[in-house]
Amino acid sequence: MQGPPNLVSAESRREAEQLFHNIKQELTIETAGQVIQNTKNQCVLFQIAQMTGEIVLRDWVLLSKEQIIHTYKMLLEFRGIIDEKTGDQEELFELIHNLLVSPHTRLQAIGGELISAVTQQFSSSWRNSKFSITWDFHMRAKTKFEEVGLRRLLEMSLKTLHALLSQANVLSDEFAHRICGKFLEVAETTLSWNFASKIFRRVFSLCQTTNSFRPPASWKDLLESDEYIASFLIRHLKLTYTSLQLHAKIRSDESLSIHSLSCLVQLAGLSGEVMASTEFTEHYVRLYIGSLMDLFAEGRVLLSRTLFCAFVLFGSKGPLPHEINYFCTIVNRLFQYRPIQSIMRIGADLRRKFLTYLSQYIQHLTNQAMYNAIGRGEHDDHHSLSLLFESWTLLLRGRWRLELSQEEETQIDSELIIGPNLQIVKRFVECVQAPPLGCRTPIAPDADDDDEDDRTMFNDLLTPLGTMACYCIRDFMDMMIHLLNEHVSEFQRMASGSSDLSRLPFWQEDMHWLLLIVANSVVGEDIDGTCRTEGDVFESSVALVADRGHVFRLIGEVLAWASLEHQLVVEAVPNFVSPELTRSSLLCMRRLLSAASCPVEYPDADPLALPVLPQTGPFSQLIVKFVVRKVFTILSKFGGEEKLCLDAVSLLTGMTEAYATSLASEPELFDHLAQLDIAALPSRTLLMKALVLIGAATNDQQLQENMSARILDPLGQRFAQTCQQPPNSEVDSQLVDLIQCMDGVARASQPHSAAILFKFLIPVLESCVPLMKARSYSQPVVAAILVLIQNITTKVSIYVDDKDDSATLYRMIVMIVDVYRSEQASRFIGMTENDEDKGSDLVLFLDILSNVLSKDILEGGEDNVATGARVALAALEMLLSVMNESVLKLPDLAMKFFRLVLYLVEFSREALAVMSVPLLVALCQCLREGMTSQYGSEIACTSMEALTEVVSYFIVMNRPVPPELAQQFTQTIPLAFESCLENSCENTVFNEATSCLYGLICFDKEAFDRFVGEMLSSKSNESASNKLREEFAALLPEDPKPGRRER
Repeated sequence: MQGPPNLVSAESRREAEQLFHNIKQELTIETAGQVIQNTKNQCVLFQIAQMTGEIVLRDWVLLSKEQIIHTYKMLLEFRGIIDEKTGDQEELFELIHNLLVSPHTRLQAIGGELISAVTQQFSSSWRNSKFSITWDFHMRAKTKFEEVGLRRLLEMSLKTLHALLSQANVLSDEFAHRICGKFLEVAETTLSWNFASKIFRRVFSLCQTTNSFRPPASWKDLLESDEYIASFLIRHLKLTYTSLQLHAKIRSDESLSIHSLSCLVQLAGLSGEVMASTEFTEHYVRLYIGSLMDLFAEGRVLLSRTLFCAFVLFGSKGPLPHEINYFCTIVNRLFQYRPIQSIMRIGADLRRKFLTYLSQYIQHLTNQAMYNAIGRGEHDDHHSLSLLFESWTLLLRGRWRLELSQEEETQIDSELIIGPNLQIVKRFVECVQAPPLGCRTPIAPDADDDDEDDRTMFNDLLTPLGTMACYCIRDFMDMMIHLLNEHVSEFQRMASGSSDLSRLPFWQEDMHWLLLIVANSVVGEDIDGTCRTEGDVFESSVALVADRGHVFRLIGEVLAWASLEHQLVVEAVPNFVSPELTRSSLLCMRRLLSAASCPVEYPDADPLALPVLPQTGPFSQLIVKFVVRKVFTILSKFGGEEKLCLDAVSLLTGMTEAYATSLASEPELFDHLAQLDIAALPSRTLLMKALVLIGAATNDQQLQENMSARILDPLGQRFAQTCQQPPNSEVDSQLVDLIQCMDGVARASQPHSAAILFKFLIPVLESCVPLMKARSYSQPVVAAILVLIQNITTKVSIYVDDKDDSATLYRMIVMIVDVYRSEQASRFIGMTENDEDKGSDLVLFLDILSNVLSKDILEGGEDNVATGARVALAALEMLLSVMNESVLKLPDLAMKFFRLVLYLVEFSREALAVMSVPLLVALCQCLREGMTSQYGSEIACTSMEALTEVVSYFIVMNRPVPPELAQQFTQTIPLAFESCLENSCENTVFNEATSCLYGLICFDKEAFDRFVGEMLSSKSNESASNKLREEFAALLPEDPKPGRRER
């Protein structure tokens, strides 16, 4: 095993590995002890010591307490770290402490390994060892360790670190430095602990993704001491920064600083049972923020009798580069993990100091973050700044929930709203404006290579910035109106030649940022694309009717620039048109016009005081004309700019809800469409969706018929004609474009329009059947057809109630499946996990089948097998024929397939009665393959759940089971049993495994008894066979029945 490759062959090495494997099967604790005590060979010692731990867990129920303790002592003696002396749990922790403070590096390392081994085992609600100890056993052990052992580790680290405070040479003393690092790691591990959940432990513990510090109530006495809370703040500076003389040198030592800052982050998020008392929470927050301010905001030494220490403080510059993200995370967690009231009640002086420092540091970091992000393409500080922006918005929102006296309210308004909040907003605006108005650095040369747009990349700043703007909305709108007006005037001067044209690129970037800020402030956008005016704007408009003019003036400035820009696009003025700036203009227009056009009912307010644009009349007609001209001019002149065209179509879509009738009756709309080939546009799918939505949203039937006659009917005729043309690459490309236009029609479906659109799309689907056969060589055509069917089943047929229409659709899909099976199935022969592109068709098929099954489930009905399930059955045989081991390694494809099978056997169980025997056998074989762990736990769960449904169907319905299928069930018993043992602590998998095993036992109890008998007769189980036999007998009743869940 240790020999060099030139002396030991691969076969010999495998034989040696097999030898140790065989030894492990036969080895006992006593024999292992004899080997450890009598051999000097390091390889043998390592292998046997490793086996010993496995044997203890394997034979746990058979070993006495004395044997386990003896083995534990033996292993410690083997490591050479104690002198044949050990004791209770307390002595073990003392031993670990002694190891960590030992002057010998090897012993320190062993102490660290001990802590690592213990904490790794209990760090998660999932079992970390490779033995099938039960989940309940693991959780009980974990909880006990958290109550005693983990707390003891924390106390140990505090004790040592406090002792180190008295040393003035921690960094220069190698031993002290090493000790400090070791115990900081222990403290960091403890404070980052993922504590076991007490409520719904079996469910929630598997979903924990955050490690906020949530110790149990038994820790409260430890946490109530000021020394505990302050010790990490002290250590962060006092321990490592012991004098102002060494200030610069010590702070550059990141190794200790980062561990300490991690501890501070965890302390900032302290929550759970220990924080149940409001009084204690406020005391803790007051102490933490006070210490934090001493740490970062001052430049002197403070002595505190209650804190047992001195803080060596940073000075006015605040955190160092490696500390910035930690500091921002600390502030964010302070606000995220407790009520804002606790922040506001820390005392007037400390609150003022804290909020003042925080607002100033946000402004400072804004300069730094935006300089690095824009000028260098570095976003570390940008992401840190987003944490502070989020924290500040939490303060703003939480301030209104406080019950305050008039004096306190005025004071907090002064500290938060009137000055600092507006200054933060102004500072951000300055940072994205070029001199002389701002301080934006030139854009990094490689910034254009970034795939993300500014609106996406900086969304985590623009969104909270918009919230801040709403809390000083009048001042903000005044500022933006002024800046937009100034910029438009400057542009006019450049266009006329009276101003320096070399500033044009800087001006375009300035305007781009101003429009992004406006688009993210006065209005908000929901996840479905609906835009709304922010509530603070309404409140301001109602309180001061004049503010309604501010909103309209702001919209007017944006429209003024959009009009000027439109003129430049029409005249094709070179260099003056920037696609990126035009995109920002379209985004801003869409959000402002869409939000301002939606009628809003505001209690006790004069409708004329609300910032809402009229939906009828001359002004609305003017807006509609302008939008139509702008959108279609961009589509005709910038057809190759995909993102720009998508933004233009999005503007048209955003006008639909308020101005559908005006758009549908606008002659210029049809004039532009007559001159435009929609199918040739990269945005054809979304444009067709927008046009269909306009027609569906208008309440005028004549306008609807007109739009259908002038848009949909010609499209359908063109598609039918193209389908008849002889195949060639150009025709195939046209077909793909036209099918994607049809896809836009399907995506526009709504409950009230689905039936009409379905009638239009059915002839298209009928043409797709022969088209898929004739164009089987063209993957783009095949994929486009499948995408169209997917969207029809997702957006259209779900709203169609007519049974005949549904039957027609299902018939078309079955025909498509048949054609695909005959023409395309051969593509998947020899397919591997690397051929992910080939699997995209199958993913689309699975989505289609899931959609038709979902419609069955929603509609109910007694004979589901005659509807969507029939489609699924028709496709299942084809899918099973290509679902080999390699194909199943494609995660998305495999998950969708097994979910489809589960839906079919769970909600359309009657389909099992009409399946052929070969199909049932192939299905069970595939489910058995999914039950193995190689495809992940989720697929294993789904496979076992589906197999349980299949087995229970044949048991409950008392149907005859073909011998081939019965054999599949019997052969699955060992695999189900193995799954139970391997996943005893993975609760979700364990539940499905036990249910599956129980169902198989109910189906054939004799087969299970034979399986158990064979297991117990094996040589490795001889010593425990009697006890195991008793345990197996106790697991089940004599005659197990389906529906019960014995374990």
